[in-house]
Amino acid sequence: MSLVDNGYDSNAGNVWDDGAVLGNWWDDWPGTGSYDVDNGNTWDNFPQLYAPTEPIISQPQDIAYAEGSTGNEITWRVFDDSLRDWEVWIDEALWEADAWDFVDITVNVDGLDYGTHNVEVVVWDVDQNNVTDTLVITVFDDTPPTVDGPPNGLAFVDGTGQTLVWEASDLHPRDYVVTLDGEVYETGTWTTGEIAIGIDGLEEGEQVFQMRVFDLDGNSAADSVLILVIDDDIAPTIDSPADISYLEGSIGNAIVWTPMDEYPSYFEVSFNGSIIASEDWGGSRIPVSVDGLPAGTHSMTLTVYDGSGNSVSDTVVVTVIPVVPTTPPPEPLDLGVLIIVVIGAGAAVAVVVIVFLIRKRRGT
Repeated sequence: MSLVDNGYDSNAGNVWDDGAVLGNWWDDWPGTGSYDVDNGNTWDNFPQLYAPTEPIISQPQDIAYAEGSTGNEITWRVFDDSLRDWEVWIDEALWEADAWDFVDITVNVDGLDYGTHNVEVVVWDVDQNNVTDTLVITVFDDTPPTVDGPPNGLAFVDGTGQTLVWEASDLHPRDYVVTLDGEVYETGTWTTGEIAIGIDGLEEGEQVFQMRVFDLDGNSAADSVLILVIDDDIAPTIDSPADISYLEGSIGNAIVWTPMDEYPSYFEVSFNGSIIASEDWGGSRIPVSVDGLPAGTHSMTLTVYDGSGNSVSDTVVVTVIPVVPTTPPPEPLDLGVLIIVVIGAGAAVAVVVIVFLIRKRRGT
């Protein structure tokens, strides 16, 4: 038996619900299925049970919004003869609460972190009866990553340690795919910063690499670079400056090498068999200052390398002539550590300066 005057309809085809999720309230609805408004002619497809002892609340659908967007709201329709107040909780933390003012409950949910969030609303009437509704908010990323690649450049068939480096950024990075001439070359995961891939062992000719980065929501960005791969078997050339001699303590003594190569890479300087400097080489002359060496015979060797790893070396013998004392000799000196300073290796002229630190022996 009905407790209230339910709606009725004598005409077939009238609409008693919103066509999506919300219909009317009926005190004699059994709780499942549609509600027969008029003996099989008209139906409410989304009925709700009218329960006079507790508030009645609508059930809005789950929502999703883009991270950082604004104006995102949830609205509940609430019915009761004597409503009191309500609370909205998100992820078990109180989000908003208020007394009921006889209008729909509308809550702004901007500013949630990326991911999914559980929402619960609780409504009370003056008799402490309450009703709840829950839904899920999904905050997604609709901003594509950024990726900035290297300029077009060269690589070598026989080169080693060759890499391409991209700078990529996103709040929620996922993975990347590198293709070489349209075929998958490398895949992996990434974080904001540099993504480096090795490119040794390529075939001679023009090769096109494309880096495509993805974030957790499938947004992507891509950058392409053209690499000319060269098979270079020709070693650099280098002149052979004459051996030099100078009087101990004199200044302005230097060796100047003039190496040449179409694809210069870097050079190394060795003093008496030990490497003391290693710098990029752009094809310039390479002067090496040899002031400050102790008396005796020394070897200074320059080795230059090209992009394919081909190299050439030259050694110059440096003879430092001791000074014959004409006055009582000074206190003995200790020779310190040999220091090499390389200045402007990639400029028009590279300069290598050798300095011997002198420590005066303390008297006893």
